[in-house]
Amino acid sequence: MRYRVLAVLTESVARAERIRDRVEIVLASAVSLLFGATFGWSYGADNQVVYLLGALRLVRPGILARDWFATQTTHYHVAYKYLAAGLMALSSQGWAVAIAHTVVVGAGTAAVYWLLRALLERRQALVAFLLLVAVAMVERTKGPCTTYVFDHILQPSTIASAAFLVSAALFVRGRWLGAGLALGAAGLFHANFLVLLLGAAAVAHLALGRRELGRRLLWHLGPAVLVLLLFAPMILSTAGGKDAAAAQEIYAIVRAPHHFALASCKRGFMGFLAWQLLGLGAALPLGRRPQSPAARLLCLLAGMLLVIWTGTVLSANAGLRQATQLFAWRLVPHADLLLAALACAAAVKVLVEPGFGRRYGAGTFALVAGGVGVLFLDAAFGRRGATLPALTAGVLGALLVARLVEALGRRFASAGSAERARRLWARAGALVAGLAALAVLVPTSAAQIQQIYGRSSLLRGPRREEQALYAWMRASTPVDAVFLTPPDNENLRFHAERAIVVDWKSNPIVPAEVLEWYRRLGDVTGARVRSRRDLRGYGSIGEARLADLRRRYQIDFVVLGRGQGRGLRQHKVAYASGGFTVLDVRDEPSPGSS
Repeated sequence: MRYRVLAVLTESVARAERIRDRVEIVLASAVSLLFGATFGWSYGADNQVVYLLGALRLVRPGILARDWFATQTTHYHVAYKYLAAGLMALSSQGWAVAIAHTVVVGAGTAAVYWLLRALLERRQALVAFLLLVAVAMVERTKGPCTTYVFDHILQPSTIASAAFLVSAALFVRGRWLGAGLALGAAGLFHANFLVLLLGAAAVAHLALGRRELGRRLLWHLGPAVLVLLLFAPMILSTAGGKDAAAAQEIYAIVRAPHHFALASCKRGFMGFLAWQLLGLGAALPLGRRPQSPAARLLCLLAGMLLVIWTGTVLSANAGLRQATQLFAWRLVPHADLLLAALACAAAVKVLVEPGFGRRYGAGTFALVAGGVGVLFLDAAFGRRGATLPALTAGVLGALLVARLVEALGRRFASAGSAERARRLWARAGALVAGLAALAVLVPTSAAQIQQIYGRSSLLRGPRREEQALYAWMRASTPVDAVFLTPPDNENLRFHAERAIVVDWKSNPIVPAEVLEWYRRLGDVTGARVRSRRDLRGYGSIGEARLADLRRRYQIDFVVLGRGQGRGLRQHKVAYASGGFTVLDVRDEPSPGSS
């Protein structure tokens, strides 16, 4: 009878543990989706007006047939094109794309939770995850030079980032094939990630040692190498040829200095330095055991940091065009997130197991304190607010208090009292730490939730005057018409579904195509374009430039903004409203018209 009662009690305890585990998984999933939702729901915004063109042409056959960028340039986001086309077919207004964005960001965030479960006990992992999401709510996963893990739209890099985080979670568990398939998926959606992460993963395996090295490399890197072979012709075409140097200069200096001009965003690397000090200082005691999940994560980070710093130094100091084109600092926010996960894991470990704090010597505490100091220094320069430095300082203070209390207990408390206190904290510590993490997460989440409307193009909608223009173009002009448009209007081609000559946003990547894009910009602005400011030259267009553009690009209509094209008075006005005027230039103006 006694054994039967014990069996029933054991089964009840096991059932309660399973229920608690499921509740924690549901909570982590809900928090992950909440984080994804704070980016808002957007469609046809920002980079999507470029990346969704291929999908739009699949869903709307026959449009943009005379558009140079849509039909005659190299588009390498093929997987994204077909995925987006399926989502757009589900919802013509774009809600499926927007909701998919929340799901993808949520999946990538949840992957970090599973990564933390490999590093910590289950209850500790949830607490560390809640603390990490609070950090991510403040940081928005941003890095230097306009880099990020996740942004406000579903784009190829969003899916690649989420797939990489899934790969990292599997990597720390030693599931090499699963990690390899996820890494291949990341590369399938973004070739730049593929090249960078292959190098980082190779370094990570070498750092893990020679044991089963060949097998690990085969299973983990094999799928990504196969994807690399698919992209090899495109990658080679962007890196070489007689036009490569000129195209790279145009891309790095004219079109995208926000990504490639390291001198202008060097302050952004202060946060990166801070997370290296915080994450590595906090994690070293976690990764002492070789082949442990923490050790594997440290090896993966070592590979990422080597790739990032090598590419950055070669680009900034040696000025190597290939290093700049590699865009190695794209991985900075991903490394920041993993380093923050390590810091949160170590913080919770010390709080819940005060004895674990004895593993931290003066050197590791100095690294962590240095990281907090760099965050405050970064805040003093005005790049970030004081929320994150204050949060990290508070956590560091809690760690110091826990360490002090534990040391005083060992010094002055009796053995029995110390043991009772240890048992009590073992039961209640995770709950207390979890409530503290929620106390941090709730206000940071509330602040971001309030900004959802402002970040959501679907909730706000386009400007009324632009929406009216796009509707008129779709309804009242031939589907094969070609429009000359202000090159700084990046939305017109996608939303009006009509071909245009050129715009600033839609730049190709193959060198010869980059040069053609740059030539077109010069043609429509009437001057050599050195920055986005030079696009204003479009507004001074006159009859002579228009005649030349009509001859070169077979233009049917000209779109003018308020105050533009005042020298064009001889053409029929097809549309005028909301600050926009559209001229019908399909017929030559009569010599006597005015």
